[in-house]
Amino acid sequence: MLPRNTTLGPLEVLEMYEYYDGPRLFAAENAAGHKYLCVWLGDKGAEERWLYAPVSESRLRSLRAGTFELRRAFTEPEGKKALRIQIDRTNGTSTVDAVEGTELPDAELPVSGEKLNECCL
Repeated sequence: MLPRNTTLGPLEVLEMYEYYDGPRLFAAENAAGHKYLCVWLGDKGAEERWLYAPVSESRLRSLRAGTFELRRAFTEPEGKKALRIQIDRTNGTSTVDAVEGTELPDAELPVSGEKLNECCL
């Protein structure tokens, strides 16, 4: 569920918000202290697909408190770009592609109005 050997560096799960047959929504942090809200997009063959949104500590607190919508964390990511991550389970390789939050299709986003404290905590 965590990409390896990417520009993000080693990641560690901070908090798990939703788990169903594996992690589906969680917060992660890399060695440099950068935090990400991570949502599972699904599997495609041997590939896992994820969407990561950079978040500050203050935004993460707002998400936990339910004052910031999950969808907005991805459509308005801090740094303007969300990250689409593909993890190939057969060989362990990962790819990371930056994408403008405004360009993300609805199918890849949490439901409008959904908040972390309502769905997952």
